[in-house]
Amino acid sequence: GKEDKTVRTKNILFIFSGAFNGLNERLKKEHGREDMMTSMFPHFGGDFDDDEEEEKPKRRSYLDKATTRDFIEAGMEPEFIGRVPVRCALQALLAEDLLHIMTGSEGSVLRQLEEDFKGYGIDLKFTDEALQEVAERSEAEQTGARGIVTVLENTLREFKFELPSLPFKEFTVDNQTVVDPKGMLDKMIESVNQTEVRVNDLVSFAEQFGRQHDPVQIVFSPEATVYLANLCVEKDWQMRSYCTHIFKGLPETLKRIYLETGQDLFVITREMAENPQEEMAAWLTLLDRSFETERIDLTII
Repeated sequence: GKEDKTVRTKNILFIFSGAFNGLNERLKKEHGREDMMTSMFPHFGGDFDDDEEEEKPKRRSYLDKATTRDFIEAGMEPEFIGRVPVRCALQALLAEDLLHIMTGSEGSVLRQLEEDFKGYGIDLKFTDEALQEVAERSEAEQTGARGIVTVLENTLREFKFELPSLPFKEFTVDNQTVVDPKGMLDKMIESVNQTEVRVNDLVSFAEQFGRQHDPVQIVFSPEATVYLANLCVEKDWQMRSYCTHIFKGLPETLKRIYLETGQDLFVITREMAENPQEEMAAWLTLLDRSFETERIDLTII
């Protein structure tokens, strides 16, 4: 068998944690009257001194008043609780605590969100009133600092999906945004010319195409841009999704032309936008017939 090993616990600190359902409410019934009397008559049982009068913070928990007997009645074994001589009750975080966590902690979720939006080219900012509203709503969640993530996610979820396709380079979250995120997003969308949105999306699509298939690059002619923008507005289509669908064979076509001719810049004309499959086939046919030419000009078809 295995040899038994002895561990000296002299210099080991054991920490136990747990929640006791109902214990706080029972303690509140036992000690709440005492706190209420102290709140109503702050100088009851003592000398009156204006200089020493201070507003006491609202009690958040009564667990600090729990005795050994209280823990035993809550279900702990007497032999076990007797071995835990030092006890500390944690207090729920208030709005002011949560505000400090958001603005002062290292690795704050605010910094993470700012980085997320920066990836879309959007400068994200929060007003002081917005942060206070987030803190108060987070306190109402009663889940500690995790409530901050919940509230911010509920506030910004739809913005993450919609703003990258809108021509906004800066987004300031104010109090109204936290209170009614959908209403604020709708206002932002309504304020934008939808044709301009589609044009910006088309430019972004071309730039992303270039990054993914470098050194092959594409640009859209003015006629193709107007045609695609108007079409997507009329049909209420998303430009990026539509272009990804109709130009799904474009990377292979342009890569072949580049490898055989060295041409790396291609202009997408209106004809290509209207009939992409036919035009790509025509480009390849022209390529097959032009091997003797050093460079094929496919910028105008």
